[in-house]
Amino acid sequence: MIEDIEIFPTLEEVEKGIEALSKNKWLQNFTVTNLNKDFEKISNEIKKHFGLIPSYKFIHQISDVSKIGSVFRAREYNKSFNINLLREYSYTPINLTKLNRCNFPQHPVLYSSENPITALFEVLNSNNSNKIFYISKWDIIPSSSEMIIESFLSGEINNENYFGHINKLLRERLNEPFENKLTTNQANGLKLYLQYLQDSFLNDNDYSISAFLAHRSLYAPHNIKTDMIFYPSTKIPFSINLAFHPNFVEKSMCLSRLYCVKIKDFDKKNGKIDIEYLNFGELERSHIKWIRATESDDNFKNDFNGLFIRTKI
Repeated sequence: MIEDIEIFPTLEEVEKGIEALSKNKWLQNFTVTNLNKDFEKISNEIKKHFGLIPSYKFIHQISDVSKIGSVFRAREYNKSFNINLLREYSYTPINLTKLNRCNFPQHPVLYSSENPITALFEVLNSNNSNKIFYISKWDIIPSSSEMIIESFLSGEINNENYFGHINKLLRERLNEPFENKLTTNQANGLKLYLQYLQDSFLNDNDYSISAFLAHRSLYAPHNIKTDMIFYPSTKIPFSINLAFHPNFVEKSMCLSRLYCVKIKDFDKKNGKIDIEYLNFGELERSHIKWIRATESDDNFKNDFNGLFIRTKI
């Protein structure tokens, strides 16, 4: 990965690099004026301090990744939202795609979370009472084809599922791209550097670093661009968000169910939420069939089970 391993920064140099980037006014007030030039400028700023931008990608069969189960996306209802169109629940149309945590303008991704409440928390704001949200449930279609994923979770996570497996692999293989030649000091610097990149998905309010990393992965100009990335939730500690490339969504994912809920109360400080479960949508041929919620809806119980919410039907 590096011809001269000695050029990789030490822990102290990584600390100085992080401090320098945190004070970079252009990154702190980032707006996209010219995508290619801005992308290159961010890349150069990072490499100036760290020498390289590590990328830990994994190639797995789609069937194996599909075992993570369903993922969920939430969207607030508004008057322009046609609840009967499947397209409304997928990734944002190109012409409406703005700079966000995992994408640059006109380069959409499908944002999702590992459970419906994390998805809901990601789109809530300070004034949510009586607002209606639609939560879409997506499944990865099992296939023998391969897909490429990249993790931006460098620290330990509690999950014993697929995400936990990938997280463990990443931590075990940190030194592999460097042929295990990093000194202890450099290895500690690498860990801190990766933690900084992960934290950009949490702390980068202008999306400069996080959008750059995601775009570099999902929209790479070569054949090992990724199909999916996962990164930490900004709203719920230890919960995981995912972003999918639109082509993967079109080819290898399907919308399987919809939930309509109303926010009754939301305590942001304590992370508690009361929701009223209104309706659910099922696919019937190419249409959405809406059905009034009932207490006997086992699908709702399974999807929302154990997520520390109070529900009313």
